[in-house]
Amino acid sequence: MADLIEYATESRPEVRGLGALQEALKKLVSSGKFLLVLDDAWNDDNRSEWDKLFAPLRSGHKGSKILLTTRIVTVAKMAASALGGSINEPMILKHLDDDNFLSLFNQYAFAGVDSCDYRKLESISKKIARRLGGLPLAAKTIGALLNSKLDDNHWTRVLQANNISDQAQQRDGVMAVLMLSYHHLPMHLRPCFAYCSIFPQDYRFKKDDLVFMWMALGLIQKSSQYPNETLEDTGRGYLDDLVKLSFLEQPQDRTFYNMHDLLHDLARKVSHDECFRFVGDMSIDQIPNTVRHLYFETDKLDLLKDVGKWKNLRTLVLVFRGYVNEHAKAFEEAFKLLESIRVLRLDVKRMKVLPDAVGNMRHIRYLSTSHVISRLPSSFCTLYHLQVLNFFWPRIRYSTGPVLGLNNLISLRHLIPCQVYYEKIEGLGTLTSLQRFSFAAGVYKLSELKEMRDLRGLKIGGLESHKHHKEVSTIELHRKRNLLKLEMVWSDDSDVADEYEQMLDRLQPHDSLRELTIKGYQGARSPCWMEPELLKNLEYIKLKFSRAWKHLPSLGKLPYLTHLTLRGLPALQQINCEGGFQQMKHLDISDCEQWEEWCGLEAEAVPWCPLLKELVIKNCRKLKALPPLPLGLRKLELEVVGLSDSPAFWVGSNCGGSGCGTGFLTCTSSPSLSELRIRWCGELTSVAGLFRHHLTSLRVLEIDYCPKLRLVDRGGPDGLTPALLMQGSLTSLSILLLGGANHITAFPSEVEYRRFTSLRELELAGCGELASIGRLKALPHLYWLSIRECPKLVQAAATPASIIKRKEEQGFTSTVEHLEIDDPFLLHIEPLRKLTSVRRLAIEDCSHLEAALAESWLLQNSTSLRRLELRGKAKCLPSSLRTLSSLEYLELVGVYELQSLPQLPLSLRTLMIRGCNEALKERCRENEGADWPNIQHIPVIIID
Repeated sequence: MADLIEYATESRPEVRGLGALQEALKKLVSSGKFLLVLDDAWNDDNRSEWDKLFAPLRSGHKGSKILLTTRIVTVAKMAASALGGSINEPMILKHLDDDNFLSLFNQYAFAGVDSCDYRKLESISKKIARRLGGLPLAAKTIGALLNSKLDDNHWTRVLQANNISDQAQQRDGVMAVLMLSYHHLPMHLRPCFAYCSIFPQDYRFKKDDLVFMWMALGLIQKSSQYPNETLEDTGRGYLDDLVKLSFLEQPQDRTFYNMHDLLHDLARKVSHDECFRFVGDMSIDQIPNTVRHLYFETDKLDLLKDVGKWKNLRTLVLVFRGYVNEHAKAFEEAFKLLESIRVLRLDVKRMKVLPDAVGNMRHIRYLSTSHVISRLPSSFCTLYHLQVLNFFWPRIRYSTGPVLGLNNLISLRHLIPCQVYYEKIEGLGTLTSLQRFSFAAGVYKLSELKEMRDLRGLKIGGLESHKHHKEVSTIELHRKRNLLKLEMVWSDDSDVADEYEQMLDRLQPHDSLRELTIKGYQGARSPCWMEPELLKNLEYIKLKFSRAWKHLPSLGKLPYLTHLTLRGLPALQQINCEGGFQQMKHLDISDCEQWEEWCGLEAEAVPWCPLLKELVIKNCRKLKALPPLPLGLRKLELEVVGLSDSPAFWVGSNCGGSGCGTGFLTCTSSPSLSELRIRWCGELTSVAGLFRHHLTSLRVLEIDYCPKLRLVDRGGPDGLTPALLMQGSLTSLSILLLGGANHITAFPSEVEYRRFTSLRELELAGCGELASIGRLKALPHLYWLSIRECPKLVQAAATPASIIKRKEEQGFTSTVEHLEIDDPFLLHIEPLRKLTSVRRLAIEDCSHLEAALAESWLLQNSTSLRRLELRGKAKCLPSSLRTLSSLEYLELVGVYELQSLPQLPLSLRTLMIRGCNEALKERCRENEGADWPNIQHIPVIIID
C-alpha cells in the first residue's frame, strides 16, 4: 500500500500502520478517477489481504478502473470478489505477433549498440525469435543472454539449443526457455541466482544484504582481474550482472531488487535439492535430507527443535510468528546441533536474548535479527569467523560498561547499525577488517584507527576533545587507500581557529576519497590538502555549520565532483568557479549570509556547470547575480537571495545551432526546467531572463513574497505579464503558487487562461489587492484551489448587492474537488459559489461560520463532500451539516468557543476534535454527555 502511494505521489509516505496507510490512500484516490495496474498478481490464498488493499480504493470517483494481470484464474476471481463483483470471462492475453515480438526481442538483444552494425546477428535473431512463441519474458531473458556476447558463434549455439526448438508454444515452453538462459549463465552466477529461491515470491532483496549472504557462503570469489577490489564490490558486480541478464529486476529509483515469479520458479527448480522453503501446514518430512539452505516459517514452537535434524545446514532463515520467552528450550535444542551454519537470520518476535547455543556455530559468517536483543551470550565472542552482524539492538547502547570480548571478532567487516555499538567495544582497534566505522573521539583514543586500513567509510565525531595534533596524526588517513567516504565532526564553538586549522591539516585523506563531509569546523581557512590535485577523485562534498570558514579552494577544478553542499558558512564571501564544475549535477548552498559573488567565471570559455540538474540557494542575501544556467537544469529554488534579475540560460555546446554564439539561449532549444521556486527575494524585479524561453517542461511554479516583482499586470516589460507567461509556453504547468503579490487586482482573460491545459493546483496567498477570481473558471482541469489572506476578495463576497448580481451569472463546469480558504464568505464569490463537486473543504477562520456558510452551497455539494476541516473560533456549527450525505471525515481544530455539536450525518466515519473547551468534552462523553446521541454512530471519535 505504501508503494501505491509512493508511485502516485513520487514520495514515500511518512505514516505507518495499516489504518494510517489506508487513510492516506483513500485521501489520494478520492481526488478523482484513477487507473491502477496490478501486474503479475499471484496471491490467491489470502482474501483478507485483497480486502485491506481495496477498502480505500472504493473512495475513487465513478469510472475508476483496476487492471489486473495474472497467470492464475483464481487470483482474478478472488480480487473481483473482494471488490464486491465477479468476472464471467477473464480476458486471455495472446502471445505477441511476429513483428512486435521481434521488435521487443531486438531491444534486449542489441541493447546499447546499433543493430545495423551487426547484420549477420540480425539474421540469426529473426530465426531465434520465431522459436520463442511470442512470449515477452522469453524476449527479455534470451535477448539479454545474447546481448552479453555479440558473437555469431554464441548466437548460433543458442539458436541450435534443443530447449527452444519449438517448445515455447508448449505448456512448459516458458520454463524451457528460461532454463536455456540459466545454462548460459556464467558459472559463478548460477549458485547466486539459485540461492534466491529460499526467499518468498515477490521478496524485496536489499542490495548489500544479499551480497553479504553470498559472501558468507563463499559464493563470491576474489577477482583476479581487479586484485584491489573487495568481496563486497565483486558481489555487487554479480548482482548488477544478474540484473543486466534479466534474472533480477531493480525498479527505477528503488533501493531493492526483486525477481519475476517465473524466474523464482526456475530458481526453485535448479536448487530443489539444496534450497527449501518450509511454510504453513507443510509436513516436516517434506524437507529433503540434502537441504543446505532452509527458510523455516512457523508459529508452532514444538516444530523448532526438528530444525536441528539437518546438521549440514549452511543457511537458516527462521521466521517464528508465535510467542517465545527468553528461555525457550526449543531454540537451544535446535541451535546446538547447527554447527555448520554460515548464515543465520532470525525474525522472532519478543526474542530478547540470543540462545547460548549460538556460540556453537563456529563457522557462522552472517548473523541478523529483526527484533530487539538486549544481551549476548558469553560464547558469542568466540565467533571468530563472523563477518556481518546486523542487529536491531538499541538497548545495549545504554548498558553500563563496555561489551567485553567483541574485539575478538577479528573477521568482522560489517556491524549494523554501526553508530550504536562501537563505543561499547573494548579494544576495538583489533577489528581491522571493518569496512565502515562510526568513531566517537571522546570515548576512545584516535590511535585505535591506525591499523584499520580496510575502511571504506569512516565518521569521526567529537574531534573537539582532541586538540593534541600528534594524536590526530596517528590516524594516518593518508595511508587508508580504500577509504571512499569520510565525515569529520566538531561539536563546540571554540574561538581558537588556529587549533582547528592545524588539526584539520593533519587529517589529510588518501587521494582515492570520493565523499567528504566536514561539520562544525571553526577554522577560517581550508586545509592545505583540499586542493584539486590532492583530491582528484572526489564526487561529493558537504561543508556544514562552520561559522568562521572564509575561503574555499578552486573546487570547480575537481574533475569528478557531482554534488556540492555548503550549509551554514556565514563568513564565506565568494565561491571560486575556476574550472567550471564540469561534472556538477546537484548544487545546494544555504545560510551563507556574507556570500556576495562567484569568481573565476570570466576566465572560463566553457559553460558553468554544464551538467547541472538541481540548483538550490537559500538565505544568501548578499548574492546579487547568478551565472547563466545550463539547458539541462531541472530544478531551480531560490529563497531569501539578493538577486534583482533572474538568470538566463546558457546554450554553448548544448545548442548545436549556428545562432548560439553568444552563449545565451537564442535558438529553438527548450530548457528542461520542470520546477521553479522563488521565495522571499525582496530585491527581485524581473524574471524575464527565465520566461523569455519556451519552458515547455515546467510543472511547478512557485513565486512567494517578492514585493518588487510585478507578476501579472501589464504595466512593465520585465514583469511576469500575461504576454510573458504565454511566451513561456507553460503547457506542462501543473502546480502554480503565488504569494504576496499585492499588485494583482484581477487575473488575465479567460482566453489566455485556457492555454494552461495542465494546471491542476493553484494557491493564492497574501494578494492584498485581488478583488476578483471569476476568470479562474476558464481553467479546464483545476482540481485543487487554496485562497488565503486576500481581504478584498472577502470584502467583495460580503457585499449583499454583489451577491445578488452574481445570481444572474451563467454557470460553468465544476472541476475543483479540493478547496482551502481562510474565510467562509469566500464561498459567495464567483466561481466558488457555483462549485458542485468539492470533496474536501478546509476553512481556516470559522469565527463567523454560521453567518457565512450558505446552506445552498452545502446542498449543492452534499453528495460529493467527503472531508470537512474547520479551524478557529467557531461558536456553533450549522445544523445543515446533517444533510451532507457523503461526509466521512470531520475535523475541528482550535474550536475553544464551540459549545455543542449538532446532529451529524450517518455517513460520518471519523470525528477528530483537536483543541476544545472542557464543556464540549463533557457533552461528548461516551454514553453520558448531552451530545453523545448526535455522535454515537461514528466509528472513530478522537477528542484531544
